[in-house]
Amino acid sequence: MRSQVLKLCLIGLFICRPAFCVSPSARVNFKTADGWILAAEFHPPRKGRETLILLHGLGAGRGEWDFFRAQTHKRGYGTLALDFRGHGESTSGPRVRQDYTALVQDVYAALQFLRKKSILEQKVVLVGASIGANIALRAAVQRPRLKKCILLSPGIDYHGVKAETEMEHYGSRPLLLVASVPDAYAFASSHRLLDIGKRHSVPVLFIEAEEGHGVTMLQSQRGKKILKQILDWI
Repeated sequence: MRSQVLKLCLIGLFICRPAFCVSPSARVNFKTADGWILAAEFHPPRKGRETLILLHGLGAGRGEWDFFRAQTHKRGYGTLALDFRGHGESTSGPRVRQDYTALVQDVYAALQFLRKKSILEQKVVLVGASIGANIALRAAVQRPRLKKCILLSPGIDYHGVKAETEMEHYGSRPLLLVASVPDAYAFASSHRLLDIGKRHSVPVLFIEAEEGHGVTMLQSQRGKKILKQILDWI
C-alpha cells in the first residue's frame, strides 16, 4: 500500500512540473471605463513568459484566435482573447453612435484585468488582426510600457482607425507586420507602415504571407510556418 501511494506521489510531481502542465483557460468578464462589459478567454502564462492580448477583426470574435492560442500555449505564453464591444458575447453596454476608435478602451480594460492578475504591461504583447491591428497600434502608442506589437493585415485607415501617425509615434519597441500579397490594401498599407517605421527608427520586421487576411493567413501549410516565425519572434 505504501509503495502504491509513493508511486502516485511521484506521478503527481512529474505531471505538475511547470514544463509539462498546461493551465486551463477560463471565460472571464471585465468592464471598460465607458461602461461596456466585455467577454474574454484568459489563459495564464508560464512563469516568466509574456501574455498576449488578442484583438480580432471587424464582425469576428475571440474564437478566430483558437488555433493561434493553442500553438501559443504550447510555448508557455499566456493569452487574453476578448470580444470587442458589440461583438460575440460583449453585448452589454451603452447604446451610442458607433465609433471604432473607442475600441481602444477595450484594450485598456484588458490591461487593467491583467494588472489585477499581477501581469504588468512590460510583459504584455498586443496582437491584432485587421482593424484589431490598428487598435493594437493605437493602444501601444498610448501605453509605451507595452513590450511589443504584432499587426496582422493592418490598414492605413480602417473605419476611421488610422495607423500612419501612430506608427510615427510608436517609439523604439519591436514591431512585427504580416500581410499577404493578394490582400492588396493590407499589403500596401503594411509596406507604407514599414517605411514610416524605418524612418522613425522603429525596429520593425515584415513577413510576407501567400494568402489570407488577418488570422486566416496562418492556417495554411505556409501559414503555419509563419506562425512559428511569429512565436519565435516573441
